[in-house]
Amino acid sequence: MNNQHPPPTPHQGNRLRIRMITIGGIVIGLIIASYWLFVSYTTQQPVKTDGRPFMELTDLLSRASIADDEGFQKALTPITFNFPEDHLAHPDFRSEWWYFTGHLTGTQDTGNTFGYQFTLFRQATAPHQADELQSNPWRTPQLYMAHFAITHIEQQSHRAAEKFSRAGPGLAGTSAKPLAFWLEHWRIESEQVDQLFPIRLVATDREHRINLNLQLSPEKPITLQGNEGL
Repeated sequence: MNNQHPPPTPHQGNRLRIRMITIGGIVIGLIIASYWLFVSYTTQQPVKTDGRPFMELTDLLSRASIADDEGFQKALTPITFNFPEDHLAHPDFRSEWWYFTGHLTGTQDTGNTFGYQFTLFRQATAPHQADELQSNPWRTPQLYMAHFAITHIEQQSHRAAEKFSRAGPGLAGTSAKPLAFWLEHWRIESEQVDQLFPIRLVATDREHRINLNLQLSPEKPITLQGNEGL
């Protein structure tokens, strides 16, 4: 018995070639369509639900919306400060910051000297609305950025890290009793409830292998910067 199929006729061969060409064309078309969908998706601007494009936080902390300061208080004339309350955030103003800098000497080897810097920035995207914030803490207009760096003088090395977050709920901010400033686990906090100093500064970044854990106390009285704080 002969189980071999007869060879295809010219008609059948043409149909097979047409089918193969058609399938190949569909596959190529799908690949091209998928590529353009991917490019379109990865290059398009992210948008909010209201249709406006997101603002880069680096822009926000430098120049964005500075001209549009309607609704914010402005530091135009000297005021009477009341400490420690005025160490806290002032959400009616657009921006402010808290910073610490200093020189350190190694405890195990007095030949090692270091410089350090820690800064916490607050920037508002819109004027403060207490009622809206109470209804939904995620809608806070307050954004925070923290930056700290350590320089090893003898090794001539410098390492720095930064972190960004909105204020709420509880991710970043300031509070009284004890006085505290924080962004996630980076924290500055008074060690006594009713006194500002001594104050503890703690910040760790595993990626850059740097760590600060300092107890800070003043050697001089408070001095206002510039013209009575302006």
